[in-house]
Amino acid sequence: MASGPAGTGWSDLAANMNAMFQSGNIGNFAARFKLKHGSNGNGNDPNTTPYKFGQFVDKHGGLLSGTALGQFLIDSGRRHWEDASLDLLEYTVKHSLTNATPKQITFLVQDDTTGKPKAWAVIRDAADPDPAHSLKTTTAIDAAGSYKVEINCPPPNPRRT
Repeated sequence: MASGPAGTGWSDLAANMNAMFQSGNIGNFAARFKLKHGSNGNGNDPNTTPYKFGQFVDKHGGLLSGTALGQFLIDSGRRHWEDASLDLLEYTVKHSLTNATPKQITFLVQDDTTGKPKAWAVIRDAADPDPAHSLKTTTAIDAAGSYKVEINCPPPNPRRT
C-alpha cells in the first residue's frame, strides 16, 4: 500500500482534488460529475455509472498519470480500505457534488501511525475546530456545510519500495 509521500499518488491526488473542490469551478465540476454518475452519484440515471473513489481518479482524467495513477488505482481499491471509512468517504463526495450548491472538501493525506494495515479516512465538519469530532453517519455528513477529509495511509509495502 502506498503511503502519503509525493510520488505515490496520494499526496498528488489530494492537491489536485483540493483545487477542484475549492476553486470557482466547483459548480462545473459538479455538473460533469452528475453527467457521469447520475443526479445522486449512484448511477441511477440513464447512461451513468455509480461513483467509486478509486475509479473516480481514472474516469475524470488528469488527476494522476503514469506510475502514480497505476499505484493509486491498486491502492484505492476496496480491499485496501476499511469498508465503513471508504463508504463514508464516497458518500461525502457524492453528497458534496450532487447538492444544489456543491460543498467544499479539503483533502489531507497523512501517513498512518496506528499500524492499521488498510487505508482509512476521517471526515470532519470544516467549520468545527475540534479535531476530536468526526462525522460518522450520513446524517452528520448531510448537516455539515463543508468538509475536511483526512486520508490515513499505511506504510508502503516493503516489497514495492
